[in-house]
Amino acid sequence: MAKHEVAIGVLGKAGQTQYPDADATLIDVAIWNHYGTRRKGKVHIPKRPFMDIAIRKYEQNMLNAVIAGINAIIRGSDARTQLDRLGLLHTGHIQKVIAALKTPPNAPATIRKKGVDNPLIDTGRLRQAISHIVRRKRFF
Repeated sequence: MAKHEVAIGVLGKAGQTQYPDADATLIDVAIWNHYGTRRKGKVHIPKRPFMDIAIRKYEQNMLNAVIAGINAIIRGSDARTQLDRLGLLHTGHIQKVIAALKTPPNAPATIRKKGVDNPLIDTGRLRQAISHIVRRKRFF
């Protein structure tokens, strides 16, 4: 495990995908929604930190999965397999948060444009773009 890590989020080519009806990529949309944006000093897109929410909401679940993964490695399982399982589990957590998030709500004009009041769901592409990869550590 010391040589590998799991990255989770909008990764690789998915992040470079052009978002429909916007001069932006999916990674741009993810960043804008997670951290919020301002235009002319006013909030334009409110902060909806879906990654942070998933970490807090599923912290105990992830801790239990890490412990189970370490026990599996002790019993002979491959570390990459256990990291892949953790990545898949937390990818699902983030996708659940994106689908369930209701606050802050969309502006009335945004609701009219989208036809729904789910702040992080428009086309579903952001939620579908959340993925994970097990890779060699970049540092250390």
